[in-house]
Amino acid sequence: MVMIRDILMYMDRVYVQQNNVDNVYNLGLIIFRDQVVRYGCIRDHLRETLLDMVMRERRGEVVDRLAIKNAAQMLIVLGIESRAVYEEDFERPFLAQSAEFYRVRMNLFMYLFLNNLSEQFDSHYFYFSSLLKISRDCI
Repeated sequence: MVMIRDILMYMDRVYVQQNNVDNVYNLGLIIFRDQVVRYGCIRDHLRETLLDMVMRERRGEVVDRLAIKNAAQMLIVLGIESRAVYEEDFERPFLAQSAEFYRVRMNLFMYLFLNNLSEQFDSHYFYFSSLLKISRDCI
């Protein structure tokens, strides 16, 4: 193992610089990214697992936040000086899921607010026309 390490270190110092090619570490990242992480079913499973963990936490369940953070960091590192892997494999679906989640939450809160407003209208000071305008403009 020591001999292999020494050969690879020599390649990085001499061959890589002379031939203007990626170093051994980056080549390893590229191979791992393309052959493992971006392999169809693994890519999909990783994405779905991360999105599921985020959704479970939003529902109040306890999840391993460090695992989510480490997986996201791995995707960033696999981009090699770019966030493309992270953005394509996780961020875009995460943002889409988040937009849908908060759209549903907003509708629920608006429904609860309008019900509360209706009760206040009945018992306090709002004019009925104001309640109709708020309902129309907010939904």
